[in-house]
Amino acid sequence: HFTASLYKGLGVNFVKELFDCLGPRFCGQLLGDLGEDFDAILFGELGEDFLAEVFVFLGPTYVAKFFKAMGAQHCQVFCLLGASWTSRMHQQMGEEMCKEVYNKLGADYHFLVELFQRFGFRFTAELLLMLQAHFCVQIFSALGTHVVSLLFRDLGVPFASQLFLHMGDSFVAALLAGLGADFCAGLFRTLGRCFVGCLLENLGHRWSAALFTKLGTGFVSDLFRQFGGIFSVALLSRHPAFSLQLSAEMGATFILGVSTTFCCALHPCACFTQVELKRMRKA
Repeated sequence: HFTASLYKGLGVNFVKELFDCLGPRFCGQLLGDLGEDFDAILFGELGEDFLAEVFVFLGPTYVAKFFKAMGAQHCQVFCLLGASWTSRMHQQMGEEMCKEVYNKLGADYHFLVELFQRFGFRFTAELLLMLQAHFCVQIFSALGTHVVSLLFRDLGVPFASQLFLHMGDSFVAALLAGLGADFCAGLFRTLGRCFVGCLLENLGHRWSAALFTKLGTGFVSDLFRQFGGIFSVALLSRHPAFSLQLSAEMGATFILGVSTTFCCALHPCACFTQVELKRMRKA
């Protein structure tokens, strides 16, 4: 409380200069040593506007080095402050600043993996939801498909599926649509068909069908074209029972809208045959 009152009394401009002179490594390690409880009180009393102004002045390179020096463990202070507080700080910093910070943090994706592991899927989902899809698109785009794929690979299918379920199919659809079919196809190809198939099965055929339906036939068709026939056939034929349930949930009209020709080329156990599609359409 005393430190927060002191910083407020000195003013934001003084704190900017002080942090700049001390450097990111010293300041990050100092706050890390003081612990999350101390940091939560300090940050909370200073307020997200105060901190955002200081961070914007210091710049993305400084801020990335500051958080790395602070350590992923002590960055759990944001869990104590709450997703709402943390999202407001992001928004006060602005999209461009946050993009640069995450881009620089992404150079050491192991830090991000540990950070999100410590945040947990519930806090991460709440934070992303409060930031809203457009803001999240900017962050993931800045990280790039390679880093995002490594991040999800190391976090694992259970974390990813729980994260998606907590965010909801509407939000995930808006996020994927914002990232674009090229980005998503590159991401899923890098993750591999085993990861993607297990993720969809964990999400369930009803949730997955709702997601694909909200993305629309144009996006899904483009996505599978980007995958290529070999990847798509292998993905669906690897999980035949799930693929049939998913197809039935989406319905023949949607599947035909994606691409009748493409569906007919798939493994017979992974999707409907042309005869079955015609029969369903008539029904």
